Amino acid sequence: MKLIKNSITKTLQHHGVDERYQIRREYCGKNKAQFVIRFCGDWVGSSNTKEEAVLQAMGHECARIYVLRYGHV
Repeated sequence: MKLIKNSITKTLQHHGVDERYQIRREYCGKNKAQFVIRFCGDWVGSSNTKEEAVLQAMGHECARIYVLRYGHV
């Protein structure tokens, strides 16, 4: 588990994603554990693969920055 967490953290940092994002495997109502994305502890989404989870975090980060800069979506 620690190896997965470290590789995800390094991947997010490599892409310049805010360190407040967390991606962990959790059981969230699906048959198998999912990669759950959270920002400051708040649910962003979940995904079957680590790669999809990283992309979701990156997309959320871009949308969040856009709203901060321009005030709307």
